[in-house]
Amino acid sequence: MARYALVRDGKVENIAEWAGNVAWDPGEGVTRVRSDTAQIGDHYDGSTFSTPPVVLSVPDSVTPVQIRKAIRQSGIAAQVATYHAQVETAATAGDAAAIDALEAWEYASEVRRNNALIAAAAAGMGLTEAQTDGLFRLAATL
Repeated sequence: MARYALVRDGKVENIAEWAGNVAWDPGEGVTRVRSDTAQIGDHYDGSTFSTPPVVLSVPDSVTPVQIRKAIRQSGIAAQVATYHAQVETAATAGDAAAIDALEAWEYASEVRRNNALIAAAAAGMGLTEAQTDGLFRLAATL
């Protein structure tokens, strides 16, 4: 018996074993490709199978400890410290939004990805949406 990947639109939909001794049509739009290694979900470009990268979803929230660890591991601790110092300076001058931001950073029981303070901090540090999402993905693993 030989092993075949059943491919539709460049993606392996199923795996089948077939002896080849009887006629077999895998169906309209499906290509039968001999492979001992292809897996369901793999991509096929017409000659080579490849496993797509696993993309973790962005968590809605992480804990303060997780986000702090992610900040250190991603190498942006200095950027965060500089931004935090700017917010502290504004809070000392009586800026109510800065005071709220400092309280949220210090006392929050969770850090929500869609929080306006996170968006403002990310923008203030020059982080892109993708970088911020990546930070939350990393934090969720810690």
